[in-house]
Amino acid sequence: MLIIERFTEADIDTLLAFLKEQSREQLFNWAGTTFTPPVTRQQVLAYLNEGKSKRLPVNHYIVKAEKTGEAVGHFQLAEIDAVNKSVFLNRVYIHEPEQGKGYGAALLAEVKRLVLRDWGYHRLALYVLSTNTRALSLYRQAGFVEEGCLRDARLFNGEYVSLVQLSLLDSD
Repeated sequence: MLIIERFTEADIDTLLAFLKEQSREQLFNWAGTTFTPPVTRQQVLAYLNEGKSKRLPVNHYIVKAEKTGEAVGHFQLAEIDAVNKSVFLNRVYIHEPEQGKGYGAALLAEVKRLVLRDWGYHRLALYVLSTNTRALSLYRQAGFVEEGCLRDARLFNGEYVSLVQLSLLDSD
């Protein structure tokens, strides 16, 4: 159903088109304060370059529909820790017109296969805003287990929002 490829500079215009109409709140739900509308090429380049300064690797991916080859989403794998066999899934995004078509579930199945089976990692974890109930439901349906809550961990529009941490182990 999906093709997952490493994100390159050639994919920037696609991501910009995805994010063009996103509100400040929608961008915050997806990527915290990384982007502000209107999202620019410079913001995307800074986002991609930020990962290069991290101690543990960060990889960005473009998600394409297998039938059409058209891009439908994006995600990031971060804190790729070969010593502890752990990976963090971040910034999962399915383009709004493509939502509700099963791409989110298919993406999570592919990421689980890639990280836990193909790469041989033990743990795949993520954070999600407690207010993002749609994403929480999708992650739980994919088998992610809630580990805890970072209370009032993010500030948006003068209000604090909690982060829910979930994970999946290769033994789950």
